[in-house]
Amino acid sequence: VDEWGSFYRAFTAWRATDGGCDRVQAEADLAGFSLRAGDIAAQTRALPQTGFLVPVYSLAVDAAEREAEALRVLANTWTPFTVDSFRGVDEERLNANRLRRQAGIALQELRNR
Repeated sequence: VDEWGSFYRAFTAWRATDGGCDRVQAEADLAGFSLRAGDIAAQTRALPQTGFLVPVYSLAVDAAEREAEALRVLANTWTPFTVDSFRGVDEERLNANRLRRQAGIALQELRNR
């Protein structure tokens, strides 16, 4: 009984601190990343979008907005010690990288003209 009591006291203390995870700081950091991603998306939307640049603009904006939204969702839904929380951000990062590569190719083609 003493061993179980000691075990559960230690376990309860561990759970009270999420195993040492500073949740408040982690949530603040994630909120900061989300805000920064939103700022980058806003800067991307402010890029020129006329004539031949429309396809490049569309790809770049789509990439930035997808990542910003994924980080916003992560900041609002994150819980400690879960890998699944980051799955959406990882997927959108891959999608955004693909879109940015396409935008880079389109921009290079315009330069070559």
